[in-house]
Amino acid sequence: MQKTIIAAVIAAAGCAGTAHAQDQGVELGVLDCAIGGGTGFIFGSSKDLSCTFTPADKTFAPEAYFGAVNKYGLDIGTTKQSVMRW
Repeated sequence: MQKTIIAAVIAAAGCAGTAHAQDQGVELGVLDCAIGGGTGFIFGSSKDLSCTFTPADKTFAPEAYFGAVNKYGLDIGTTKQSVMRW
């Protein structure tokens, strides 16, 4: 029984160490997106979005991305313009 408890404590300590190691990461840059507002219809909606990726390494130029978010299904109402940052 005592060996089982010791093994459980060692396993828990090992998991805590790996969780802490995962907190440290590498920042590659920031993605800023502007999502257009609009009105939802009964069968869905579509919102345009434009994003800019700004690399953390300033020797690289920012990159622009454009797209749309499509939602199918019940979507009634209006949505204001919003911003998302990763």
